[in-house]
Amino acid sequence: TTATHYLLGTSNNVSILGKKNEMHNRKEGWHKTGLKATPVLKRWDGILGWVNWKKLAKKYGDFWDTSKPLLVENSPPEIQAPDQLMKYFTPLYGKVRFLLLVRGECGYHGDD
Repeated sequence: TTATHYLLGTSNNVSILGKKNEMHNRKEGWHKTGLKATPVLKRWDGILGWVNWKKLAKKYGDFWDTSKPLLVENSPPEIQAPDQLMKYFTPLYGKVRFLLLVRGECGYHGDD
């Protein structure tokens, strides 16, 4: 997922969260907003009812260049809440679409 995010970020039509395109988990919105500091079991509770989605959507707008047609975010826990992403991000940024990449065990490095 990191490489895909990085490659997408090289396009002039894409805005990633922040100015620096890097191959590191610092590119994730959850890292940039402090949500990554939440205990891992809470981040992967299957519901994410504790997340303030309205605030998160607005915060991402502080990092994105919203003049670009494609806004990219790469925080894996968000896949648990597609309805929340649609509800809060669509009014601010347009239709939400998902690209789901599944990594195999050989790609797991154990520090997430």
